[in-house]
Amino acid sequence: MNTARWRAALRMARRQTWHAKGRSLLVIALIGLPVFALAGADIAYRTWQLSPTEKLSRAIGTADAGIEWAGGPVQQGPGGYLKYQWSTVGDTNAPQPSTAQLRAQLPAGSRVISSDQSTQGAEVRTPAGLEYASMTGLDYGDPIARGIVTPDGGRAPRTDGEAAITSTLAAKADLHVGSTLKLVDTGHLPDPNWTFTVVGIVRDSGYRHAETVYVRSSAVQAPTAQDASWPGSTTWLVDSPGPITWHEVLRLHTLGYVVTSRQVYLHPPPAGEIAYNSGGSGIDKQALSIATLIVGMALLEVVLLAGPAFAVGARRQRRHLALVASAGGRSSDLRNIVLSNAIVLGVVSGLVSIVLAVVGMAIGIPTLGSLVDQVPGRFDVRPGELELLALVEVFIALAAAAFPARGAARMDVVVVLAGSGEKA
Repeated sequence: MNTARWRAALRMARRQTWHAKGRSLLVIALIGLPVFALAGADIAYRTWQLSPTEKLSRAIGTADAGIEWAGGPVQQGPGGYLKYQWSTVGDTNAPQPSTAQLRAQLPAGSRVISSDQSTQGAEVRTPAGLEYASMTGLDYGDPIARGIVTPDGGRAPRTDGEAAITSTLAAKADLHVGSTLKLVDTGHLPDPNWTFTVVGIVRDSGYRHAETVYVRSSAVQAPTAQDASWPGSTTWLVDSPGPITWHEVLRLHTLGYVVTSRQVYLHPPPAGEIAYNSGGSGIDKQALSIATLIVGMALLEVVLLAGPAFAVGARRQRRHLALVASAGGRSSDLRNIVLSNAIVLGVVSGLVSIVLAVVGMAIGIPTLGSLVDQVPGRFDVRPGELELLALVEVFIALAAAAFPARGAARMDVVVVLAGSGEKA
């Protein structure tokens, strides 16, 4: 069929779509619902799938690198500890070095702060009882740490007797700036009367419902050194004069450090320079197969449900199609007129579904998204992926209209014009 015939068929389909509004809306809803759901899922997935820059900001703030101690020589991938891409390759019993010892291994002029996590955390008395809270020694007011937490009020702790707490913990424990936070002694505190003055309220950049007490690093390190029952882990944040290169990362490996370098994370080295092999594909093939099966079954069901609606539309068009045939139209013209109805409805449905999905997610993520613990990244709409889904919707409509179009091409024109066919 040439272009002129297609244009004529599409014009007739557009008029028919407008004439039969009820049936058109039914078809648009039937074929648009799964694509609306898929488009919404795509936007939500992309929004919660953080970009490399967002992941680095939440993990190491503005630092050029985050460094952890492994206890011995290691191998790692470009993701370092942020992607759990590392493993030890020798003895791991070496004692953890001090911040000063690490600084001596870094480029001249580097500045280092530590983030000390108490693995046993703390317990805080709340109106509902004891509440477990993680405890981190971090000067989040330092520019290097900017991005790890978001201040909501007050200021960062300046002495070992001050603390900042997350808003979730503040609400549960009925605490505010100026309150006294007393840790409950469960047998592992070096000081059963260990108390802090709350000077700040913060939000964790990664998790909405995080319950954390932030103190100065020295406040965590001091009891840890005095009592072995208070173990902890340290991450160093490094601000260096220049990027921490892959060559520098490899040198630190031999000393027992696991390094998440901003430069290496964003610009990985060639595969030939990476000795570490995680042994995983990074893709859950079983989950992908199940998701493909579910989507395929949903689309097949839509085709089966929308097919009868197109069949009814083709029957109501029989007299009109017969007139086209009597005026010289070929069987292929009749078939393509019915398929043009599917194209028009598919395009309209695709546009409506995508627009509703974008608007729905723009409203839903800030509201219903608060029920999800992980904080999403920036609102991420991928036009190319949404356009592909809209194209899928057109194919769904064409598949649903395939059998009605075939029937229209084979109808007996004489019988229809004689009055045996249904009138439009």
